Amino acid sequence: MQSISSHKPNGLIFHVLSLALPMAWSRFIQMMGWFVGMLMVAHLGKEELAASALINATQITCCVIFMSLLFAIGVVAGRLFGEEKPYELGTLFQQSFIFSIIIGAVLSVVFYFIGDLLKLTGQSPQFTKISSEYFHVFAWVGIPLMLLVCVQQFCYGILKQHLVIVNNIFSLIILIPILYLFIFGKFGFPALKIRGLAVGIIIQSVINLISLLISLHYLPDVKKYRFFEWRQLKGVHYVRQLFQVGWPMSIQFGGELLAFFVMTLFTGWLGEAALSASQITFQVMLLFLIPLFAVAESAGILVSQAIGSRQWHVVERTGRVCIRIGLVAVLLLSILFFAIPNYLSAMYINIHDSANAQTVMLARWLFYLTALSLLGDTLRNLYVGALRGFYDTQYPMWLGLITLWLIAVPLSYVMGFSLEWGVIGIRMAAIIAFFIGALLLWMRWRSRIAAL
Repeated sequence: MQSISSHKPNGLIFHVLSLALPMAWSRFIQMMGWFVGMLMVAHLGKEELAASALINATQITCCVIFMSLLFAIGVVAGRLFGEEKPYELGTLFQQSFIFSIIIGAVLSVVFYFIGDLLKLTGQSPQFTKISSEYFHVFAWVGIPLMLLVCVQQFCYGILKQHLVIVNNIFSLIILIPILYLFIFGKFGFPALKIRGLAVGIIIQSVINLISLLISLHYLPDVKKYRFFEWRQLKGVHYVRQLFQVGWPMSIQFGGELLAFFVMTLFTGWLGEAALSASQITFQVMLLFLIPLFAVAESAGILVSQAIGSRQWHVVERTGRVCIRIGLVAVLLLSILFFAIPNYLSAMYINIHDSANAQTVMLARWLFYLTALSLLGDTLRNLYVGALRGFYDTQYPMWLGLITLWLIAVPLSYVMGFSLEWGVIGIRMAAIIAFFIGALLLWMRWRSRIAAL
């Protein structure tokens, strides 16, 4: 096992970054494939571009809810890795496949019918028609996508994160020409339009999965786990454990996404300028949340490894190092938000057009508040990730749902409309909820450390 017991702080910092950075880059590369696909779809026409916004929001919500169930694989694999139980890791690998196939099958059913359900939301018939056509094809991605997430999480748990990033780069190189061929119908291929985007992502997921499995099969230092050796299933205790650790994460992510959606609806009631300013700051913040989420996820895996190897002193230090890395990143981003808010807005709108003056002004203030929002949310997510290493997922779930639904949502309505603070009040309500959640999670983390 790769040692994480270095007494040098710099050694532990390097260890955390060596896991977090490849995870962040992997997520970024995956997002780039979708980004390129959206650029191609934008050339199909205004209807396809508008429908893609509906597709994007629906797809992200569904994928996050189902994929978060599989995040348990990384921390459970990390625990066994720390305990140096190679045969048990092989058993976990095979049972994780069963778990992922079940989840993927359910996700496929959801995707197949989700387009039809969108018709009940009052959206434009043309948009829902395009969305239904897309999701009827995209439904086939359920099982290969969940299996891919499963194998990637397993690689993170056994510190083979660089294997994931290499395979993601390889699959991205393959994806771009596939999208071009199927979306526009070049070189004799059918012009599937937006359905071509779904076909491309399915092919990419299958190729990436096969490539990862082949890599794991032939890597010499992975052979000891005997991933592909047939073994009888004497009970599926790891499937049960993965579900017990994973379902609270799925409920938490789903509930929080729904709460943010409600607050977005509140913002929409304030008019186009408020909604545009909110979307600008959110899109910019989303780019920077990816590496911060990776630090949180790596915290859970490394804490789990330290607990498995009974390196109790490393557990607390790992959490502390992850918090410091997160704070440094937020500090740098805050300087950016305060220094050039107008330039950031200029990526989306013409800031010199007098018609956009109100949007630019609101976006500038929201960028200032985003610095505080990012700080509170980062601390909250880092402690959630670290607690995951203890398999402690139910407390963060309940706390996340309570702070957002009982504090953020009602307070955003009061501050936004009753106090007439508008979109500024809505954003401040979220900040208050984030810091309350971060404080309570810090207390939970301290109690866990004290009990070691």
